[in-house]
Amino acid sequence: MTIVTNAIEPRNILKIVNALHYGGLSASFAFGTDTRPFSGKQCLVYVVAFPDDTKWSIRVPVHSIHAGQDAVCGSVEHEIFILRSLELGGFPWSPKLISHDSTFHNFIQFPYIISSWVPGTPLRWDDNTPACREDRDKIVRQIARIVTDLAGASQAPGDKKSVGFLTDVIDRKISRVLKGQVPNMGLRSCLFQRALVAEVFETPGEPTTTLISHEDLDPSNIIVDNEFNIKGIIDWGSARVLPAQLAIALPRFLAIEMWYSNDTSSLEVPEFSRTFLQPSQTRYLDRECLITSLSSIACKEESDNKYCSPSLARQMLSALSDPNVDWKRLLFESVFSRGTHSWMTKRSWLIGGIRRSSAEWSHGLELLTEKHLGSHIESFLRKMETNGQHLDSDALFELQGFVSG
Repeated sequence: MTIVTNAIEPRNILKIVNALHYGGLSASFAFGTDTRPFSGKQCLVYVVAFPDDTKWSIRVPVHSIHAGQDAVCGSVEHEIFILRSLELGGFPWSPKLISHDSTFHNFIQFPYIISSWVPGTPLRWDDNTPACREDRDKIVRQIARIVTDLAGASQAPGDKKSVGFLTDVIDRKISRVLKGQVPNMGLRSCLFQRALVAEVFETPGEPTTTLISHEDLDPSNIIVDNEFNIKGIIDWGSARVLPAQLAIALPRFLAIEMWYSNDTSSLEVPEFSRTFLQPSQTRYLDRECLITSLSSIACKEESDNKYCSPSLARQMLSALSDPNVDWKRLLFESVFSRGTHSWMTKRSWLIGGIRRSSAEWSHGLELLTEKHLGSHIESFLRKMETNGQHLDSDALFELQGFVSG
């Protein structure tokens, strides 16, 4: 990675920028990023400025090179698609796409995205910062508006409901597990995850609508000014198009995530689950502000007669008011993240922390033992056959042994 980073010549970035002929003006580097570019989770970020004070950012995803060139090109193309979709939908909070190259065949020999620069600084946020409740509520009220705007700007027809979407991902994982391609992941945990998803995310009458989800709405990607006015949301590289039920989630800075947990060796799993899934008092108040704000937005939308069915804000309000919202999100993330899958498996999927009285589906979780998972194996095998895929004899033997056991 160091070799790739050092190979990016700042002068070649200026060649790319100035070749766009912005108003006949020439750009120069801002904030010293020619020698010390900002470093994000996936990218190095260079900033250039023009004499009229217009600034652009140039994002180069060098931190993703370990995944291979094809993966880097694909991720850049996906982010380009997301930014274009948001702009077409009239979403005002994302950077505006200016230029891009998703290949390695350019002056810097690496894919890049050029977009408008969002002025301000990343939000600083934890249980103690900002210290003033008024400032915290101001941020949360703006976030409520932003996530509602995002849903409205990105709403589109889809072809799958939530359970089908997630099951497809799990089934691909099961195939890899049976082929020995996923070390330290067992068949039982994948089947149990499949059964959990079917119980939890099955929603009668669920539409196949999709939304864009940022998927990394943490403080570092929320840009604010000195008065806590949000100026924009950056870093859309992790964004995904998801069934609406799965796209609606708490912003990461209000959610409970697995890295919040300390060593739990002294706690029984059920006790840990209940403790872990309980938000702090400060985060509880932040969430209350979010719910109140979404309620106000929903009432306003409905009073304007903009929706014949429940408004998007109303749907978001219902989903985010669910006492099990954190557990459901962790289950969702475990489908895609090997680390979260392993973490949840070791803690019995945190089932002991589920609030049963508020979730009809929770009562069925008691039945999800090994001997009740045969239907999911049969469903998996039918799908393999329909798709023209076949397992070798060893994999079939393992599945049959699981059922008979």
